[in-house]
Amino acid sequence: MSSPAPQYVIGTQGFGAQWTAANVSALVDRIEAEGLQHFDTAALYPPTNPGASEKLLGSVRKSDFTIDTKILFRPEALRKDQMEESLRQSLKSLGVTKVTTLYAHTPDPATPIADQAANFDHLHRAGYFEQLGLCNYSPADLTAYIEAAKSAGYILPTIYQGQYNLFCRDTASITFVANSPLAGGFATGKLTFAPNVEQLKGTRFEAAEGNIMGFLYRMWYDKPVFHDAVRELAAAVGRFESQGVSSLGQAAARWLLFHSALQSTDLVIIGPSKLSQFEEYLATREAGPLPEELAKQIDGLYTEEVRQAAAPLVQHLPPFTLHHPNNHNHNSKHPFNFPNIPIPHPPLFLLSCPPNPHPYATKAPLGDLPALHTHLTSHASFSHPTTDTKTFITYLIQTLNTLRTPLAQRFPRPLPRKPTALDLTHFPTAYKLLFHRINEFGRSPSISDLVVGIVRITTFT
Repeated sequence: MSSPAPQYVIGTQGFGAQWTAANVSALVDRIEAEGLQHFDTAALYPPTNPGASEKLLGSVRKSDFTIDTKILFRPEALRKDQMEESLRQSLKSLGVTKVTTLYAHTPDPATPIADQAANFDHLHRAGYFEQLGLCNYSPADLTAYIEAAKSAGYILPTIYQGQYNLFCRDTASITFVANSPLAGGFATGKLTFAPNVEQLKGTRFEAAEGNIMGFLYRMWYDKPVFHDAVRELAAAVGRFESQGVSSLGQAAARWLLFHSALQSTDLVIIGPSKLSQFEEYLATREAGPLPEELAKQIDGLYTEEVRQAAAPLVQHLPPFTLHHPNNHNHNSKHPFNFPNIPIPHPPLFLLSCPPNPHPYATKAPLGDLPALHTHLTSHASFSHPTTDTKTFITYLIQTLNTLRTPLAQRFPRPLPRKPTALDLTHFPTAYKLLFHRINEFGRSPSISDLVVGIVRITTFT
């Protein structure tokens, strides 16, 4: 049996990227025509140009819009002065004096929870926001925050925002704002059924320089158990095509709206990258509940294996710590440079780094990526059920390709030592992507050795 559908919220992570001053008015006009007025943004959006989303939304904002935003994602983000600075800039960019919901974008392990709660309470009493939200918090972190705020009499979070879709199905004890309803497009089958990499060009899953969210969504969802679930979904949808189920994406979205654990008081964030996608979201809602048998089959896709694979997304979101002391990357203009996004400290997979010489050491300069690729595929091997050595190394090389900015641009101040080897701790975003990708494939010695060889031994010119 279906339940009343939650309402849509317009996600603006693409404002300042796919949506610009030249084309955003057409989208906003269409949104208004449908009676939608609720927008979700963040100081970090879009990740390649933080702050541009709020500015663009502010330029087309109408007085009756409901706007939610998030404190800028950076180390010690929830320290009082950092919060005040972030919110002040957000309000200025949006052209408002307050927002409806103010979120913590991620947990801040460096700032005591009691201080975080006091800081949000101070901003609330000053009239800068109406509701407090927490985003990307694990259940344990959410509970800890609520307990700290309640004991001190501070404003309590009443909104939780997190991923919710076919694969991530944990909810919260407060109003749930579901983002990634189609798992970044993974639930549409575009990655599972892509015949070749050319078919992924222009999509979120294209492995291209600058496609930061694409790398993250691959890290989260490009897993055998999720691909198996998509194949099962495709088989099920095919049996109900004659009953108006037109695609995998439509089936996944209709299930979420009408058959999932979300309530009518919850919200679903949709972030269309083009007008046609917005029309598809509208048509999906208009189509209503799925045939009961199909809804049951989709319910059944959430196996214990799927739940465990999704656990890092909904249960164990990694806390972010302060900068690693070796991070000297301060080139704010480079799209892969996020000086405010820290890396794990200490660098876990480098703790057992073997001494030189390394079995995968190569004298190929970093700029000569084809030579590096050839060397690694010739000297490394490992076992994985769905990915061969060459594919995995290709992924690592694509990530390393983001490091090709000349060193003089990346290090505007002198390094503490003369670099003789590539140390990826200088490149926090690429480091994190590699780190999580390695964890996905396990901690086998061959993988560890391979990556240590890439990030610690490869010489550059």
